[in-house]
Amino acid sequence: MIGIIKNNIETNYLQYAQGNDILRFIINNGMIDIGDVQDSMEAMKREELLKKHPYKIWQGKEGKWYTYLPNEKKGRRMVKRSTQKAIEEAIVAYWKVEAENPTIRELFYEWMERKLEYQDICVGTFNRYEKDFRRFFEDESKFSEARIRNVDSKEIAPFLRKAIANYSLTAKAYSNLRTLTYGMFKYAKEKGYISWSISQTVNDMELPRKAFRKVVKEDDEEVFNDDEMAKLLQYLTEKPDILNLGIILMFCTGVRVGELVAIKWCDVTENAIKIRRTEISYKDCDGRNVYEIRDYPKTEAGIRTVFVPNEFSSILRRLKLLSGIQEYVFWEDGQNIKAMQVRKRLYYICKKLDIKKKSPHKDISAEYNTHGDLWQRHPSGNQKGPARPRKPRPAFLPAKPVPEHESGKETHVYDRPDVVSHIYLNHRFPEKPSHSLPRIPADTDILLNSWDIPQAPPF
Repeated sequence: MIGIIKNNIETNYLQYAQGNDILRFIINNGMIDIGDVQDSMEAMKREELLKKHPYKIWQGKEGKWYTYLPNEKKGRRMVKRSTQKAIEEAIVAYWKVEAENPTIRELFYEWMERKLEYQDICVGTFNRYEKDFRRFFEDESKFSEARIRNVDSKEIAPFLRKAIANYSLTAKAYSNLRTLTYGMFKYAKEKGYISWSISQTVNDMELPRKAFRKVVKEDDEEVFNDDEMAKLLQYLTEKPDILNLGIILMFCTGVRVGELVAIKWCDVTENAIKIRRTEISYKDCDGRNVYEIRDYPKTEAGIRTVFVPNEFSSILRRLKLLSGIQEYVFWEDGQNIKAMQVRKRLYYICKKLDIKKKSPHKDISAEYNTHGDLWQRHPSGNQKGPARPRKPRPAFLPAKPVPEHESGKETHVYDRPDVVSHIYLNHRFPEKPSHSLPRIPADTDILLNSWDIPQAPPF
């Protein structure tokens, strides 16, 4: 379906660009009568609608003309007219109305086609929307087959409540369904298919908190503990290939895995790394995975600068030697490394070291607020952020980034990479000692500094 949508967009654009110039020339030179053109277009539409008609047209013994038209309750209904022209008019009139009353499924793809044409969404977002649509709208209820003009606003709340119950939705999963429903029915109102407001309908719903399934995960399912981090660092530093170095860099900066593989050397200045892009993935029309680098991160707040602690600055020098003159920091075998490869390597190491597998996004990034909200207390006594962390801290406390919109503000001592030390990284927060940071192995510096890495050229 996505391939068809893309082809239609490209074909329509080319036809418009080429045909527009020709039409302008013909009209300006009086070579065509607009009235004749409109009559010809109406005749063509009439023929298309008659061809679309799935039922036979026949004349009875008494001279009357007959056919069938679709009927929601009976499946079809017989229609009788005195002349062939009259029966054809009845057919054309019916299908004209139906063309302005698409099914919810047709509405969804019409909406998606426009979103893609205007570049409001990327192909990956389309894939996710399509997956959710098939899951919720093409189930046993067959809501996708309903005609949009026939849908009453009172049907929406029961549909959403049944989806929450039948699929045991979490609050996040319901949020995705609500976004999809909002978008489709707002588009339907814009096109004039419906007159009621989906926003008012959904906002009037009463949803208790207990309606959603709760997902409770223990700390050890999402965050590496002290012993696990010690094992990981020991393994990573003893085998410092490009993927293992990338995992260490994630640990000490808090960047997302998609942001990590999108870093270019032009983003690196000494110990500072500018986050300006991220990797996205989606399936093409043949169902194959496609990976692309998007020139902006996941959110606006993601445009930031992160710092590599001095203890780990040798990682950047080694990466420079491994990637050579390539544009991207993480480059191997003639192409940039994919986020999937970094994830698989982390999972492989966890399995090898008998450590419970954890997502790099959850463990490293989920707890790391790009605005620095979780930065609580520096050993010097400075305070910033909430009184206590809301969740367990990340496995490795990264150096605090400086968001672009805050770059003009006063720089605090804990914003500087030169003050990040083992004491800082291992500092335990008295407000919630059970969520303290894991201690870095005492010999980490020795392992890192023992790498035979000559001073790399300037970045």
